[in-house]
Amino acid sequence: MKTKNSPFKIEISRYIDNKSKILSNTLSLLPKDLSEEIKELKKATIQGVITTNWDCLMENLFPKYRVYVGQDELIDSAPKSFEEIFKIHGCHKQPNSLVATETDYHIFRRKNPYLVAKLLTMFMEHPIIFLGYSLNDPNISEILRSMISCLTNENINPFMERLIFVQWKKDSSVYEMKNINIIVDDFNIPVLNIRTHEFLSLYQALASLKRKFPLNFIRFMEEQKYRLEKKGDKKDIIEIS
Repeated sequence: MKTKNSPFKIEISRYIDNKSKILSNTLSLLPKDLSEEIKELKKATIQGVITTNWDCLMENLFPKYRVYVGQDELIDSAPKSFEEIFKIHGCHKQPNSLVATETDYHIFRRKNPYLVAKLLTMFMEHPIIFLGYSLNDPNISEILRSMISCLTNENINPFMERLIFVQWKKDSSVYEMKNINIIVDDFNIPVLNIRTHEFLSLYQALASLKRKFPLNFIRFMEEQKYRLEKKGDKKDIIEIS
C-alpha cells in the first residue's frame, strides 16, 4: 500500500466486510417490512445507481449491473448509462479507493466536474431519485453544483424537473409530497421532496416499470454504437432507448 492512510482504510474495509457477512447471514431474521422492501427493490427497473456507500449492498441486489469504483475508474471508462452502479466514494473491497479523509475529499471535489460530465447523459435522460440523503448533504450540493456547471442555459430547466428527493420520516403515516426549492450557490433549484415512513410503495412502483427491449440486446447495440463512434463512422449509428 502506498498512501499513508492505507492502514486506516484497511481497518474500515475489514469492519464493513465483517458487518456485511453478519448481515448476509441474518437477512431471514429481518422484520417483515424490511425484508419486503429488499425483495421489491431487487425487482426495480432502474437505469443506474450512484452511491457514496462503501458496502456492497447494491451489487448484491443487482448482481448483473456493471460496477465502477471511484472517480478514476469511471472517468477512464465508457459507461453506457443503464444498469450500472457507480461507487463514487469507493468500495471496501478496494481499501485505497475509499474517500474517507480530508485529503480524499479535496481530491474528490477537484475531480467532481469530470465525474459529472461523464454521467451527464444519464442525468439528462432519466429522473434522478436521491434516496435517503438530506437536502443539506454537502455531497449532494457538490454534485448538483457540478451538474449545473456542465449544463447550458437551455438544459438547466429540463434537468431540474427530474430531481426527486425521498427521505425517511419515522412518524409519517402517509406520503408527504412537496415541491420545494434548494439553493446551491446562486441557483434556486426546484425539486420534488417526498417524506415517508416506508420505501415499499416506491420500490413497487419502480418494479412495475418495463423495458422496451431485453437488456442483452440493449447492451449489444450500445457496444456497437460505441465502437462506431470511436471509428468516427457516425452515419451508421443506431440510437437505442
